[in-house]
Amino acid sequence: MQRNHPEGTGRQRLGIDFGTGSTVVAARDDNGAIQLHDFSGWSRPFPIAGMDHYVPRIPSQINYSDTGNRYFGAEALPDDANPAGLARWLRHYILENSTVQIPAGCGRMTGYRNAGSDFLTALLTHAPGNGTATREVVFSVPLDAPDQYIAWLRAVATAAGFSVPFVIDEACAAAHGYGLHLSYGSLIFLINFHTDGLDIALFTIDESSHDTGRIFSRVLCKVHDDTSGSMVDGWIVQDILARNQLDETNPRAARILPLIKNEAGRAREALVLNTETEVRVTDPVSGFSLTAQFSRKDLCQILEARGLFAIINRALDRALSVAGIRERGEEKRITAVLMVGECSAIPCVQDALKLRLGSKVHCNNPVDAIARGAAAASPEIPEPNNRIRNDYAIRHWDPVAREYRYRFIVRDGARYPSAGQVARFIISGAYDGQAYLGIPLCEITTANHDPHGHIELVSNDRGGLQIAGPAPDAIPAMCPVLVNGQEPVLLHASPPAKKGEPRFELTFSLDREGYLCLTARDLLTGLIVKRDAQVFRLN
Repeated sequence: MQRNHPEGTGRQRLGIDFGTGSTVVAARDDNGAIQLHDFSGWSRPFPIAGMDHYVPRIPSQINYSDTGNRYFGAEALPDDANPAGLARWLRHYILENSTVQIPAGCGRMTGYRNAGSDFLTALLTHAPGNGTATREVVFSVPLDAPDQYIAWLRAVATAAGFSVPFVIDEACAAAHGYGLHLSYGSLIFLINFHTDGLDIALFTIDESSHDTGRIFSRVLCKVHDDTSGSMVDGWIVQDILARNQLDETNPRAARILPLIKNEAGRAREALVLNTETEVRVTDPVSGFSLTAQFSRKDLCQILEARGLFAIINRALDRALSVAGIRERGEEKRITAVLMVGECSAIPCVQDALKLRLGSKVHCNNPVDAIARGAAAASPEIPEPNNRIRNDYAIRHWDPVAREYRYRFIVRDGARYPSAGQVARFIISGAYDGQAYLGIPLCEITTANHDPHGHIELVSNDRGGLQIAGPAPDAIPAMCPVLVNGQEPVLLHASPPAKKGEPRFELTFSLDREGYLCLTARDLLTGLIVKRDAQVFRLN
């Protein structure tokens, strides 16, 4: 096992591929060298064909014991058991906004978002570079990652002490990890064959990258197939049982089935480097031992019989057809094919792609290319004219007029990041005993497209609100749209607020990514309840 602990005294950047099944962490020091970090006890080695080292992967899982202790990665599942406090497939459930609760020990329950925060915080805390002057982290994110997921990643990194959290989409990260020079107009396939499925995306480089100084991918089409690494392991299990003249309904086979599934996954990984491996499982009850010699040829025959290679080719054809490239006969325009995911390391899968797409296929670093690319990328934002293109306001209810009013906080054309505060005001309780006060953010457009022809409610020196701007007859032209309804910002008032009593002082700013950030101070207790919390990414 390669154990790398890069040192440095200046600047260090971590690249984190937080995947559904496993996580890989790469570190780039101030000299530009990139190394993979092995978290002792948490990582599992994954072999890479043609390399003299293993990729240290951390299973994306956390186990909360009954006493409240936390176990991460490989140590979270030490005895092939399935404890009640085990949270797996963290990213999948976080992206789905799962409401499932997990026992977290000592009678407590927690959700997947909190479990993911605990998992990533542990990795960030134990990652190399604590002595460096500047620590940055770059997360790779799925091509369709919502803003809420990106905001969550940044919040986790900020809470862990990283002052500069960045993100890069997986397509661009993989391209950087394979050392490709990205140019506008290039057509690139990203083939992600992982434990949860097969995802194929055809992307190019977004022309807006020229304006921002950063590289973004523009996805032309995406194709998903449920054929997964877990399914491949199931096929191997069935083959092993058949060789031993057993089926899954046999009581003896049923007892050792979890052990056979683990052996199938281990064998699949072992055949990345070796041409043959032995599968051996012993029934702890009867002492019955199941053994089988399993080779690369055996695996290829299984995949061929199950139609895997035909599935991959159909998925490629479907992607080309959706993008309109196949019909125009422009498949030769594909400049690169990037293979990522642990099942992309299977030699005969790589051979099948090379047979169709030739030397364009990059497959030497399927497990660590994304993490390496995240660490190698240059996500710093220069000083271009980054400007907001819409008006934004906070909506509130006027009980006298019995209609909504709007307090504008960001105007069309505002530059980001802001030099300081862009707005400051105080909110009060709407009724006695109010425990939560919301911050509903609206995007404002007008029928006549006049960005400055709106009314605005401003605070006067007596603490009230008054109209500034055009007369009220301008209101019907306003077209407000609530933009943070799915992820509302709530301020917890403890003790509860009283009606009309000024309760929270709010200040807003714009960060370097164009997010509206909120700092809220409880006027009753004097406590800061939110500090630079990302509310929404403005357009």
